Amino acid sequence: MSLSAEETLERLKKGNEEYLRKRAYTGDVSAEICETTDSEGQNPYAVIIGCSDSRAIPEVIFNAGVGELFVIRVAGNVIDDHQLGSIEYAADHLHTKLVVVLGHTNCGAVAAALKHSRDGHIKYIVDDIRDAVGNEKAADKACRLNVIHSVKMIERDLDIQKLESKEGLRIVGAVYDLKTGKVGFLDHNEWMVDRVLVDALKNLSESTDWDIETCMDNMKIPKEQREAYKAEVARNI
Repeated sequence: MSLSAEETLERLKKGNEEYLRKRAYTGDVSAEICETTDSEGQNPYAVIIGCSDSRAIPEVIFNAGVGELFVIRVAGNVIDDHQLGSIEYAADHLHTKLVVVLGHTNCGAVAAALKHSRDGHIKYIVDDIRDAVGNEKAADKACRLNVIHSVKMIERDLDIQKLESKEGLRIVGAVYDLKTGKVGFLDHNEWMVDRVLVDALKNLSESTDWDIETCMDNMKIPKEQREAYKAEVARNI
C-alpha cells in the first residue's frame, strides 16, 4: 500500500535529517533490493523533479535506496510535456502520491538566466527560468521563484489536476542548500502570491499613509494569503 502525500513528506524530511546527522549515504543499494525490484517492480514513494547539477543528488539528499524515489532531472528543474508525462506515469501507474520540485542554491541554470545567457540550446531552459523570476536579481530569491513557477505549471495541467482529485496527488516545492545539505520545503502560501499584486501593494503602501493591513483590505487580498504578501513586500523594500 502506497504512502499518503503527508506520510511521504514526513519520510523525506526524516531522510534528509538522517543524511545531515550521519553526513553519509546509507540508502539500501544491496544486491537483495536490486533483485527484489527487478522481479517485483518498483514502488517509489515520491517523485522528485530536480536539477541535473552533480552536487544535488536526490537519493543521497533524502537517504533513499533503490526503488524508493522516482527521479526526473533536468537543468534548472524546469517543466515541459516530458516532465509532465513522467509525473503522470508515476502517479497513475505507480500510485505515487507526492511530487517535489527540488531546486538548489547556486544553481548554474538560474545564474545563466540572471545573466541573460542564451547560447545554443540552453536558451530554452534560460527562457523558462526568466519567465519564472521576472526582474528578480538575487540568486537565492530567483531560485525559489523558479521552483514556485514549476509547481504552478504542474498544478495548472489538466491531467495533473485529475490525478490530484483521483489519486490524492500533492505537489510541493523545496530548495536544497548545497553548503549545509539541508532541504527547506516552501510554504504553500509562497506560490499563492501574485508578483503583480506584490508590486501594486508595495506602491500603494509607499504612496499613502495607510498601514499594510489597510492596503490589503483596499486591494481585497484574502486573509489566508496576507502573511505571505506581507513577507514578500518586506523582502522587496
